[in-house]
Amino acid sequence: MKMCCPVCGRLLNTERWFEECGCVETYSKCLKCGYCHHWSYGTTWVGFGGFDFEYSYTITEEEYFKMVKQANKARWKYRKWLLRKGIVKGKKHALNVL
Repeated sequence: MKMCCPVCGRLLNTERWFEECGCVETYSKCLKCGYCHHWSYGTTWVGFGGFDFEYSYTITEEEYFKMVKQANKARWKYRKWLLRKGIVKGKKHALNVL
């Protein structure tokens, strides 16, 4: 499954590791803007432009939606910076970062 970067819209380089039970770890990185998404054994870490977000399967729904709101604000701030620097162009992006 190919995934696009939620910041700049480019394809992510993705690696996956499997055990007998299935996929246990996924690491995705955008070579254009530096967005990273790492999932391992139920814990997710997302990083881009100096912002870091981490959560696990034990997070409450309220905490998750609060984090999504903060992450999307950070994404727009970072995307504006990338546009000003000329690193990305256009309006390609996904709806949510997390």
